[in-house]
Formats: sequence, structure tokens, C-alpha cells
Amino acid sequence: IDECANSNGGCNHQCVNTDGSFYCECNSDGYQLQDNLTCIDVDECSTDVCDQNCTNSVGSFMCSCNAGFELDSDGQTCNDIDECLMDNGGCNYVCNNEMGTFSCSCTTGYELQPDGITCTDINECNSNNGDCEQTCINEDGSYTCSCGTGYTQDGFYGCSDVDECS
Repeated sequence: IDECANSNGGCNHQCVNTDGSFYCECNSDGYQLQDNLTCIDVDECSTDVCDQNCTNSVGSFMCSCNAGFELDSDGQTCNDIDECLMDNGGCNYVCNNEMGTFSCSCTTGYELQPDGITCTDINECNSNNGDCEQTCINEDGSYTCSCGTGYTQDGFYGCSDVDECS
């Protein structure tokens, strides 16, 4: 007798006829046999099948990643996106890749603006005359000190009187 011939043996998925008996099987891995007849959805997301986000669906699941990450070819692992590889992350000077994000920074002599990407020159002369003894000259990303007529540069900051009489 083929028990599967009559109403699929009562199985809601697949009936397998055997000698003198039968058993039910589920059509895919996304289901499990509940009462020897009924296949129910397995919530794969209840286990740590995905690296970050998991969406269960009937008979299956789908992994996704947070912003700053991309799904690996294995469909489960999330890898950091190095935003600095594309157009320097939009940063004006230095792009720092971080896990799931990035940040911009500036080289010496520049300061990061509130937009988080633009660097502007720091005018060192605005703070204590750049520690120059006489004249401070702001330059792009730097500054220099200079001395007026009758003086000579003494180190970076200082000026010494030139003795015109000797």
C-alpha cells in the first residue's frame, strides 16, 4: 500500500513511502518537522547565523549589514567598507578609516571645520604673535617670524640688534 497516494499521507510537505509505512519530510532546510506530519518554519535568526542583522522569512532568512559595512560573498559576514579608498572619503586632507565609519583630520598648521571634512589654515600670528619677537607672517599651513630694519634673525622667534657702529 502506498500511504502517500492518499492525501499525501497527511504530510503538508513531502511524503516518503516505505515498505509497510511512510514518513514525512520537509522540502528545504528552512523548515523542521513538528509533529511527524507538519513542517514549520525554522527561525534561523534565533541563532547567530548573521554577523549583524537577520530577517527571517518563511523557509529562509536574509542577512544585512549596518551602514559602513558590506555583506561578504558568504551572505552572512559583514566587512568594513574603507571609505577612504574612494575620493579620500571626501576629506580635505587626511582620511582615517575606522570600523564602520571614517573621520577626517588635518595636517599640522590646519584645523578641521565644523563640516568634519574641510581643513583651513590656522593663523598662528593671531595667538601671541606666534611667539615672534617682532613680526609674524602667516603662511599656508605655517608661519615665519621676521625682524625689522636694524635687527637680524636670532633663532626662529628672536631678533638681535645689529650694531651698525662696529
